[in-house]
Amino acid sequence: MFFINAKRFFKTPVLISLAAAWTAYYIYGLAAADYTEFLQVPARILQTVQTSFLFFMFISYIFQSKSRQVCLDENISGIPHGMLRQVLSQFVFLMLFAVLVSSGTYIYMYCQTDKFQLADTALALFLAKLVIIHQFLPHLLAILLGLAVSGMKSEAGAYCVLVGFYMLFHVKTISLIAEMLTGTDGWMKRLAGFINLYSQHYGGMNNHYYIFSVENVNFQRIGAWLGIITAVILLQKFPRKKKWFSLLLFAAGAGCLGMYLMPSSELCLGTGENDFWNGDFIHYMYADADTVRNLEADFKLTSMQADFTADRLLDAEVTYGVDKKDLGQYCFTLYHGYRIKEIQNQNGDKLEFDQDNDYLTVKSRGKEVTALTFTYSGSNPHCYSTSQGIFLPAYLEYYPVPGFHPVYIQTPGYYGYTMEGFGYDVACQVTVHTKQTVYSNLPSAGKNCFKGTGDGISLYAGDFMKETTIGDCTVLYSPLNAERTAVESNPKKYLDFIQWYEKQSGDRLTLWCLPAGGNPEYYFGKGQLMGDTGNLRYYYESYQDTGDWYQTLSEEQLKEVEQMQEELEKMEEEENDRD
Repeated sequence: MFFINAKRFFKTPVLISLAAAWTAYYIYGLAAADYTEFLQVPARILQTVQTSFLFFMFISYIFQSKSRQVCLDENISGIPHGMLRQVLSQFVFLMLFAVLVSSGTYIYMYCQTDKFQLADTALALFLAKLVIIHQFLPHLLAILLGLAVSGMKSEAGAYCVLVGFYMLFHVKTISLIAEMLTGTDGWMKRLAGFINLYSQHYGGMNNHYYIFSVENVNFQRIGAWLGIITAVILLQKFPRKKKWFSLLLFAAGAGCLGMYLMPSSELCLGTGENDFWNGDFIHYMYADADTVRNLEADFKLTSMQADFTADRLLDAEVTYGVDKKDLGQYCFTLYHGYRIKEIQNQNGDKLEFDQDNDYLTVKSRGKEVTALTFTYSGSNPHCYSTSQGIFLPAYLEYYPVPGFHPVYIQTPGYYGYTMEGFGYDVACQVTVHTKQTVYSNLPSAGKNCFKGTGDGISLYAGDFMKETTIGDCTVLYSPLNAERTAVESNPKKYLDFIQWYEKQSGDRLTLWCLPAGGNPEYYFGKGQLMGDTGNLRYYYESYQDTGDWYQTLSEEQLKEVEQMQEELEKMEEEENDRD
């Protein structure tokens, strides 16, 4: 059967033409690229999946539909179980092509790791997962869709259906759905991600620690499509047989869909509200004015004991000692993506609470409070906490912070997370449950356990995170970007900055992380920094001069920006009039 299918494929001019044209386009696109860092390689490859998805759908449909016109197929179909053998043999033949493409892609990427001196077992395994999830499985789905449509009598109608499937997964459709679902929560919010199979903005994420998602939710998303489409094909091709197997596949697909729609801290690279960069920007842009409050706490924390589990969501249990036991209520700030399940006092009594956006009010109702235990779970679109990696900087309120404070601000010249922590030192003990090695600004007290004092807690983990010591400072960096060369070959550059900063601030630096881009691009905490040398020095000196952490625009600069925007709008109107 394999040789019959191969003969049929190579004797069909349209299939040979499509295969040759796409292969040439794919190879040229990879070979012609000028890569300055390794992450550009998988980003560029994954951006081609949109085109290859369309290609595999069309060759699958053409191959399956043309085969019905061959007399040999009629003879094969007359044999018992011949139709099943025919469909399976054609499917397997196309799958071999998809396997060949994915294998070639993997070999190409692995060769690039050697070019950038990154050959590593963990990276090799990660690239294998990346190719399977983000290239091979979408190609498999495309082949199944072509097979499903091949039974249509109208060729024009079949092509329209294929284009419809292509547009269903297109970024424009995802953007439209995300816009329609703006402001919704729960499973509805994940519908845009469910069809985000090949339209993710891989090139727009400059994260050298987490890089591309290979979480289980990716299998669940495409597994749902594969199960349902395969069940439809079996019912279509064999309406009187294999019904039990079709129902089993449909149930498996529905189960995958149900698991995918569950809340998750999956790092989404789509567009609209679910986008990695824009999630909180859009949330706070449309939020009510009451979402930003300022109220100093009338109590202080005496201790903190936290237990975090990073998997599908961040599950947390945080216990605080408080210095005032007879207050009627205790006010905290907790990022709205983390939802409180329960709050107890030191005796295990459940306390009433109100959680409104980023603000949490605990009501004692006459009960004595010397300690508060918060149980909650959730996620943040920018600061991830999954089984693949953790990026929880101290400036994010992923644990309750006393008082009401803005979590995110939007001012002329700056929009992003605020940079306040506790405001004073607190004795902390933190345990993190994950398979990854976790780093923190607190001193290590065992495997992923930390104990010490600090005005904020940062937690980081990931396969592509390295640790080194420069002077008496721990520096975290990624081997996947250009910073690696500077950290490893020119540590004096960092030592000079570390010594300068310690002299200026009076704090001994214990952790300096070089994280992903975004807002804030830098962070100054007691004993910890984030950013690069040039920006950190500039921002810190600016803070010393102005007393303002955030680089905002003056009235004159704001007027210049508004004038430039007006000129751009006029130019666009003139271009539209000419069109």
